[in-house]
Amino acid sequence: MESAFPDIRLPALIRLDGSEELRLVQVVPAAIAGSKSLRYAAGQAYGSDEDAAVVVSASLLRELGIRDPQAAVGRKLSLSTVGFDFSSLNPADLMASLAGQKLPFSTEEHEMTIAGVSEVSPFGSSGPLQSDIFLPAGTARRINRLPFSSIWDLFRAGKGGLGYSALNVRLKSMQALEPVKKEVRAMGFGTFALADQFKEIRRGFLVMDMVLAAVGMIAIVVASLGIINTMVMSILERYAEIGVMRALGARDRDVRRIFLVESGAIGFLGGVAGLALGAAVSGLINRVINYFLSRQGVPYIDYFDFSWWLTLGAIAFSVAVSLAAGVYPAMRAVRVNPVRALRHD
Repeated sequence: MESAFPDIRLPALIRLDGSEELRLVQVVPAAIAGSKSLRYAAGQAYGSDEDAAVVVSASLLRELGIRDPQAAVGRKLSLSTVGFDFSSLNPADLMASLAGQKLPFSTEEHEMTIAGVSEVSPFGSSGPLQSDIFLPAGTARRINRLPFSSIWDLFRAGKGGLGYSALNVRLKSMQALEPVKKEVRAMGFGTFALADQFKEIRRGFLVMDMVLAAVGMIAIVVASLGIINTMVMSILERYAEIGVMRALGARDRDVRRIFLVESGAIGFLGGVAGLALGAAVSGLINRVINYFLSRQGVPYIDYFDFSWWLTLGAIAFSVAVSLAAGVYPAMRAVRVNPVRALRHD
């Protein structure tokens, strides 16, 4: 096991430059905030668990009216929290507090420095760090806060403990996942691993790949039939021309080479045209997606890949399919009788 930290979230009112937003602040140790779990658009993680600093997301800054993440680093924001007097959970004390118009809540305001600005994941966040603002663990202990974000936490708090409902565990390798899950379940706790979600995602992509492969095979068959039909029609239209070439001494391999080269040229031009069309359409889709996601603070990302090996491979595959489709027309052209071809007209 590499690290473990409790899943603690506290509701707070975030104020900056006259703007305010309600958010659930996630308590994250400095070692986790400084790891690869977070990507930073500006600044860095807080230095220690005792720093009066926070890490905010770019999307939260946009909601607070700040577009440039770098401009927010080092600035102060106000974090207002609500505390609860658990001694008043006694029904008699609670009724007395209500009768006296005094609710068992208190508010505190804390000034924090923005140490870093985290990037928004283009695919959303499904990991343990799922918040717009992160607070050091030591600083969180000194804050009078509402220690529950769901009704189930009230039962734990009512027993005198400011506990937590979940624990995040990071492992050094995937090989340790199943043994750790078994050990945790043996302790009477439930487990949830992102790797289990990845298995379902991979299964979904496998089904999608099979469907796309079937569609691709149908497209290849239709394209091959189209090439064969085109080349056969070319033979019929050039029947006399083939007869003249044969009469002038053209060998079988010469005639075969002519039609195979023509088939390959059709495949090459078709592959280039298809790549150009695919690049244009994917570029348009990429711009539209990034336009809408940029308004949510998501950084620009290329969702389509046209690497050189993929481009050359697509053209080579197109030429290979065309050559395979041109074999039958080429063999048919070789079998043309020059005498009958010259009498054709």
